[in-house]
Amino acid sequence: MRTIYSTSRPSFHFILKSLILIGFVLNFFPDLNTDTWDCIATVFFIDTAHNILSYLDTIWRILKPGGYWINFGPLLYHFSDIPGEDSLELSYTELRLAIKRLGFEIVREKSNIQCGYTQNSSSMLSYNYNCVYGLFRKPFITTISPTTETNVTKLMSTLNTTTSTINDME
Repeated sequence: MRTIYSTSRPSFHFILKSLILIGFVLNFFPDLNTDTWDCIATVFFIDTAHNILSYLDTIWRILKPGGYWINFGPLLYHFSDIPGEDSLELSYTELRLAIKRLGFEIVREKSNIQCGYTQNSSSMLSYNYNCVYGLFRKPFITTISPTTETNVTKLMSTLNTTTSTINDME
């Protein structure tokens, strides 16, 4: 039997399999397998991208169908106002629309959450951020084309007719 909790330092392999450090992973392992993770948490992170949509695409791709993405943090956009650095800076309204268009279901969300970041309550200096929280779910079935939908409807109709015929024969 394998020990889950140990007083010894866990191996890198154990940590990598147990946790997904999304910032590290998205930056250094962009070719992660599709539909790999049950849950991804991003905390004070998604605004660190030059193009936030690339992070959304990666999160969508590596998340299993039925998996959850939990996000919390502000939208500061770290590359804004830096000469020579491109930065796609979406408002939360625009980001929310992009998340929905990608296919995520919005399970829960809350905006304008006041949150401190690395602050000391004894210090005269403090930073407060207006954060947004979202719990999103990748559906089990992604959107299907109208042709596929028509074929499924025809198949269901045929199955219903067959079932009715069998019931009439009994």
